[in-house]
Amino acid sequence: MLNLEALHLNIIVESNGRFIDGDTLMKDIVLYMPRLYKFTFNICSTINHCDQTNFALNQHIEKTFEYFHNNEIITCIDHFQEKGYSQRHIYSYPYKWKVYNNITNNFRGGLFTSVTEVSLYDERSFADEFFLRIAQSFPL
Repeated sequence: MLNLEALHLNIIVESNGRFIDGDTLMKDIVLYMPRLYKFTFNICSTINHCDQTNFALNQHIEKTFEYFHNNEIITCIDHFQEKGYSQRHIYSYPYKWKVYNNITNNFRGGLFTSVTEVSLYDERSFADEFFLRIAQSFPL
């Protein structure tokens, strides 16, 4: 994969103890692809609460993407106490995929013109303002 120039990565990962962050992507993927000029991704990773005692803050995670100058990176962390796990969603923006799964109350908004299918999940009820934000973000 040394000659790969563009990579579009869309994965769901169940991790043991650590979320995937910018440092992980750089160390395990990007460094092995010297010709890579376009890297877009949509990564949802989960960890079980029994595997993790300290949770990184969203601001700390965002700093790990400082090497990704060509993309705006969106990060979101959700903790689901009732189910006993946490989820981190990181993606490059603009979002290029057709499906956006497990949107939570922490959804930041934005314009998602390629998305034709969404799913919602949260332990807390969704408020009216949330649905207005969804309607504005997904015009299709």
